[in-house]
Amino acid sequence: MKPIAATAIVLALFTGCVEVTDEEEAVELGATEQALTGTDLRHWTCTPYQTCHYDLGTVTGRACFLGGVQGTTYRADVAISQEAGRWVLDIWSDGHSNWITTTCVSPATNLTPIATWTSGNPSVDLGAGLGRRCFLTGVSAYPQHGLATTSDYVRTFRNAFTGHWYLGGSTSQAATASAACIDVTTDVIVSDTAPGYTKEFTYLTATPNTACALTRLSGSFQPAQEHDGVWVDYDDDGFWFLSMGGTKGTATVECFQ
Repeated sequence: MKPIAATAIVLALFTGCVEVTDEEEAVELGATEQALTGTDLRHWTCTPYQTCHYDLGTVTGRACFLGGVQGTTYRADVAISQEAGRWVLDIWSDGHSNWITTTCVSPATNLTPIATWTSGNPSVDLGAGLGRRCFLTGVSAYPQHGLATTSDYVRTFRNAFTGHWYLGGSTSQAATASAACIDVTTDVIVSDTAPGYTKEFTYLTATPNTACALTRLSGSFQPAQEHDGVWVDYDDDGFWFLSMGGTKGTATVECFQ
């Protein structure tokens, strides 16, 4: 499902209630973190040569992460940040449309400041914590091409030996990525995509009080593949799923409570 041009589609789901090794391992989470009580999933679009600035809501008790990127990272900027007590999304692209998905959650237990990694540098240490999980908040590739080949990627990951989370990647062109972390109570599912075709999707979970966001984005997001992308969504039956458009973009998504 593709977001409609020049609009934001809102699905608010509120419930009642250094370089380092790549080794990762499952982590047993403590029960002290507060479970999610609200998830706000939104799809946004920005037309070519426009600077689009969207308000994602208050920062108080909330965290916002990337839930998907569809379009191109060719000479483009996508960034979630904080501004005057609000979460905001900024999108800019040099001649190509972008569709961006955001996932905002509450509460945001032990939310960390947004960290930034620049290609060619060691991975950035995001700290450690028993229930810590870290998600992408942005990717920037101006004035270069960003994720230009199928082997390019940006990601967050946990080092199994130190217990620390990191933000890093490998790109053939100059790029930056950003991320932030919160403490969660439960990992519901971690899902990887492979290059797919338009309208392919993977069901993730229907567990209540759950949210899903990107921990890794990779592949070739070039102008010739303007509609390639990966993004999470939520359907009327209560299922989270991961959609894939085109043949070159891939991602890792983590769903959590």
